[in-house]
Amino acid sequence: MRDSDPTLHLVKQMMQARQREAAVEAMRARHSRSGLLSNFLRRLADRLDPTGQDRRELP
Repeated sequence: MRDSDPTLHLVKQMMQARQREAAVEAMRARHSRSGLLSNFLRRLADRLDPTGQDRRELP
């Protein structure tokens, strides 16, 4: 099935490309040292401030 609107087709292609890039970035973040540290710090911050209210008020 083809899209009759070339713009819609282009947008769908761009969205699919972005999804693939996001998947690659997520895989790298899960397995790199900086990604592991980042995830650890995010989980720690979520435990200390579950709502994130205090973190939003930082300058």
